[in-house]
Amino acid sequence: MVVRDVAYIDVYAKDKLSTVDRLAATLGFTRLVDSVGVDRSSVLLRLGTAHLLITSGPACWKYLDRHGDGVADIALVCDDVAATLDSALAAGAVLADVMGGNPVISGFGGIRHTLLPLPRGSRTGLPSGRRWATDPASPPPTVRGRRERHRPQRVEIVVEGDRLTEHEGFYRDAFAFSPDGAARSGPGGPPVGSRVVRSASGDVTFSLVAPGPGEDPRPGGPAAFLAAHGGPGVRQLTFPVAGPAPVTHVFHGRAMAHQSAVAP
Repeated sequence: MVVRDVAYIDVYAKDKLSTVDRLAATLGFTRLVDSVGVDRSSVLLRLGTAHLLITSGPACWKYLDRHGDGVADIALVCDDVAATLDSALAAGAVLADVMGGNPVISGFGGIRHTLLPLPRGSRTGLPSGRRWATDPASPPPTVRGRRERHRPQRVEIVVEGDRLTEHEGFYRDAFAFSPDGAARSGPGGPPVGSRVVRSASGDVTFSLVAPGPGEDPRPGGPAAFLAAHGGPGVRQLTFPVAGPAPVTHVFHGRAMAHQSAVAP
């Protein structure tokens, strides 16, 4: 039971098209394909080898009403989906949905994880469970493989200060993640009140950040995010791209901001 990769990240947005345009203009994402279903519509974007879904529609309303625009699903590629599902359920996750035959589990803070098998045979690189309308003028999606990874460089998840150890334990027990001591103690690493967990494959890393005791809800800080978001959630995604520094997408609970020159 090993988590191998982040296949894609699904962002729920009230205004899908303006979000897509903003990401393309500010961060350089490329629009690949569109999907329209009964209860949701999505646009698949790419930056480097990272894939980002922007989704809106009735299926998203409950999440958006509670949290605002934000990351709803981090899809994980597993070498054994059944075993990963069993361990996640034993760790307290709930089977929330099934998309294209793939289980979708929820853990905390509205964040879900779609569990995907390792790709075999013919691969389109497109998330399953949706009908995609490709644009001949658009570049093809990046297909997962040994040399091409879809994961962002960093996923920062803000959690409550008194539950930091609990959330770390969830990723340990559900997905066999382990503490990344080097990342935690190295120069330029996470701040005090944080834990870094990494998959057994070494290819998926999450930074768990919590406000300190009595921390004021200063703008942009963990306490302010928890208040605006209505609980734990993804505050920051950093994507590796060609150039001197990666680009970062920052969520502020009810809005999104962008930075383009953030150190790794």
